[in-house]
Amino acid sequence: MSDKNKIKQNEFTFEYLSFFDHKTALETYNNFGVIVLKGLLENSLINELMIVAIHFYKEIQQKIGGNTFDTSTGLERLDQLVISLESNDRKAALQAQKLISQSKAVLNISNSLIVDIASKLLKANSSSLVFESFGSFVPNIPSNTSRLYTYHSEAHWLPYRKNFINVWAPMFREKSIKKGTMFVKPLSHKENHDFYEYQGYDGNDNNSFYTQYEVPENNIYSEIPITAEPGDVVFFNRNLLHRSEFNESKKVGYLFVNRYFDTNKDLTISANMNIRPYSKEAIEIGRRLKR
Repeated sequence: MSDKNKIKQNEFTFEYLSFFDHKTALETYNNFGVIVLKGLLENSLINELMIVAIHFYKEIQQKIGGNTFDTSTGLERLDQLVISLESNDRKAALQAQKLISQSKAVLNISNSLIVDIASKLLKANSSSLVFESFGSFVPNIPSNTSRLYTYHSEAHWLPYRKNFINVWAPMFREKSIKKGTMFVKPLSHKENHDFYEYQGYDGNDNNSFYTQYEVPENNIYSEIPITAEPGDVVFFNRNLLHRSEFNESKKVGYLFVNRYFDTNKDLTISANMNIRPYSKEAIEIGRRLKR
């Protein structure tokens, strides 16, 4: 068995203390393509997000005449609101999710220690980093496949962007195997990958599912399920292979995700961080750049 198939999560997981006082941080990230920092986010940031999430789901429920579950509190109430909206009005649920993602609570998480660590891993100035957005609040509904991704690389989605980092952090509940966690393939960021494109999941075409830029499966790299608690943050390379997982638990999972960009080496002048090749927008803004 090759060394690529012997990797364990503890090789790239660290308690956040004086982690960046030595060069191990960057060496670990560059070697594996992923690091996990335990206890990075303060509880106050996570609690603020829960209050805001309940507020916006309740607001949307009130506007469409749905149940606001006033007899419940805290995480139980949020679960009920999320499941109710997802079951009865998916479009309304997505609007609640977007409102939360544009809230100050999410911006506060993006502006926390995350941005400083992202800049160090990218070897960039933190004040010049560009956020894709405030960040995204993503619920993971039990027994639901509509938000699942097969193995892919973020570099395939954003080929013009040459230096960015992805952030993935569980909110409110642990993420682990069978609880809708993320699987990663350490070391895979060092090689180029082919992919095929379709809409659906698990080989079933379905336009209500996300588009997949799936990298064909291989056994070269270890497949590692991430185990992380609320407060832990995962940073991973733009070219790292990763996938989501079916949530087999009976509890809703919640995530904060975002991307941080150093635009210095980008192959476009566009300020749209999600710009896609071959699109009308890419042609209109396109320039022959001086490197």
